[in-house]
Amino acid sequence: MNSQLIISSTPISQDAEGRFCLNDLHKAAGNESKHQPANWLRNQQTIDLIEFLKSEESITQIRAIQSKQGLGTYVIKELVYAYAMWISAKFHIQVIRAYDALVSTSQGLYSPITTPITLEEFQQRHDFLSNALAALLKAPVILTGQDALAITRNNTKPAGTYRDYRNDWTADEIEKLITMTAQGFARTEIYRQMPSRTTQAIGKKINLLIRQGKLTLEAKAGAV
Repeated sequence: MNSQLIISSTPISQDAEGRFCLNDLHKAAGNESKHQPANWLRNQQTIDLIEFLKSEESITQIRAIQSKQGLGTYVIKELVYAYAMWISAKFHIQVIRAYDALVSTSQGLYSPITTPITLEEFQQRHDFLSNALAALLKAPVILTGQDALAITRNNTKPAGTYRDYRNDWTADEIEKLITMTAQGFARTEIYRQMPSRTTQAIGKKINLLIRQGKLTLEAKAGAV
């Protein structure tokens, strides 16, 4: 998962394998000493659950629990839910809702607030929207046509993770560029033949083709 889970305004860090930090969850739950992860890990039911999940590691290829010096203990989603349930039913539901808000693309947003709400409902809505926004900002956005050109000209960039379609050269475009460059066409003429590409993009592609051995330096000299 690429987005960050947020519970009670507390960001829950993840490691490279996508596991969640129990220490951050402890903070989100109120940071009470009786709820320390170490206490939960000594619980026999927890031990049995971890042993069962370890038996599946050969399939998932991810360790169910991993302690990292100076960083904390990281666990997979199933153990996140189990830890939250051990703390309280309320925190368990809070974690489930926050996680669902993070990963679900089909779940709708809350309706507008028109009447006073409780502090608990405010926190739930806050966590939901924080996770939804985090997921949205990391969504890959494909730009095409005038949108991509406008971003280049105005030097603006969307909040999300976007991909400029003009960086994806088709085989026909590459063949056309190689042919025109090898024949000595000036870059301005190549640009007229490829209006969806900027002269800068054309120049970068020519340099790349030279490094790949598909064009010669003599060919580049003609495309100025």
